[in-house]
Amino acid sequence: MKLASLKGPTRDGTLVLVNRDLTLAVAASGISATMQHALENWDAVHRPLLDACESLECGNERHAFDFQAVLEKGQVAAPLPRAYEWLDGSAYLSHVERVRRARGDTVPESFYRDPLMYQGGAGDMMGPRDPIRAITEDWGIDLEGEVAAITGDVPMGPRPRRLPAPCASSRW
Repeated sequence: MKLASLKGPTRDGTLVLVNRDLTLAVAASGISATMQHALENWDAVHRPLLDACESLECGNERHAFDFQAVLEKGQVAAPLPRAYEWLDGSAYLSHVERVRRARGDTVPESFYRDPLMYQGGAGDMMGPRDPIRAITEDWGIDLEGEVAAITGDVPMGPRPRRLPAPCASSRW
């Protein structure tokens, strides 16, 4: 299941389901209005979201729209446009060195043996096609790709399981 957020009408955006090849999407508003709502109510909404996802993959969603078109128009928001916080594990020493150098600082010796983790307040997160807001590029703007894994409660020692393909025509 692929979820995304479109911009508006609130600061938390609008939750949509996106098909596997990122060409079609459908609003999930009848199930969950926002990604934040879906995460906070996962036990109640995950099955209906899976059902809607299967319907989208099988071509049965009559309100599906062209996801690439809304992406190109800059209407796709960050998945969580207003995350409460984020934690970042900086495993790439070259990144830490570059950021420190940009502000005239050096990397502490401990960074070469102990991993760095920091917490940040998110405010507004940028969407995939949003311009980067900076007062000046002289600050040494540094971009990095981020991957997030968002889970509910996970018991100790879980075992992986495979879910069945949603429909015969699916490319899952």
